[in-house]
Amino acid sequence: MKFTTQRTSQLFSLGRSIMRHTIPIVFVAVIVFVGCSTTPKVHTQTTASTTAATVPKGSREGLEFLADIPSLKDVSLKMTEAEFVDILHQQKLDYKRDVSAGQPSYWVKPKVHVIVVFGFRDGRCSGIQRLPD
Repeated sequence: MKFTTQRTSQLFSLGRSIMRHTIPIVFVAVIVFVGCSTTPKVHTQTTASTTAATVPKGSREGLEFLADIPSLKDVSLKMTEAEFVDILHQQKLDYKRDVSAGQPSYWVKPKVHVIVVFGFRDGRCSGIQRLPD
């Protein structure tokens, strides 16, 4: 098969199109694969709506996935956003605040290779999720 300039241009255009659409898919697949190969503690999520009725304020029940992080020992699913910010400042934790659809979330890095996301709705904790770094 003989390649002409037009044919080569078409192949490069097709290659760019494929790369543009497959790179995000490959990236997501790698994240999912890496996430699946980690310890069971990773990707653990607790929401306030599922445990709020049974967990007393200040209790660690439902937050066993944070047991190996001493700096987060005071967090609770019943805490307010103000109480949480106080904990962040007392423990001098590295964090980033994000607001999406009017709901704030905090991406906290309490130790190397660990990120914990805290979500808030109407000033109260709405969920906690631990992610790999």
